Amino acid sequence: MTGDLEHATIDVSCRLPIGFDTRALTDRLSAVGRVTVVEDVPAVRSRRTDPAVAALNGAIASRGIRPVPKLKLGTSDWNVVARDWPVPTAAYGPGDSRVCHQADERIDLTEYLAAIDVLTDALPRLAHALRRNRSTDGAEQLSGSVPQ
Repeated sequence: MTGDLEHATIDVSCRLPIGFDTRALTDRLSAVGRVTVVEDVPAVRSRRTDPAVAALNGAIASRGIRPVPKLKLGTSDWNVVARDWPVPTAAYGPGDSRVCHQADERIDLTEYLAAIDVLTDALPRLAHALRRNRSTDGAEQLSGSVPQ
């Protein structure tokens, strides 16, 4: 943020949820002053039937843990590539997403190592599911991410 008594400038980065009307927000802000949108990256979400979600759920359940899907708010590289790279996708990882990129962000080493094991198990499950879908349908079924 910079400014003086006559002119002020502020750069704002907003992470908006699925379904949020970014155009309405921009229009409302423009009514107050000049707004320049530098980048507009839509929120994304996987269906619970997405092969990546199913593979992760299977890998988690195989460890005797009940998978609990959560709606992750915020952005990742997934948001940037989802429109042009329609492949099965899910966000997964250890830690508390409520403190991501905050001063008190932390991760438990045991949880981190367990996440590596889950991913190591989930990737072959995903590959198997994709091969099965391809042979069953006669065509690749890769779309699973839903840009919103």
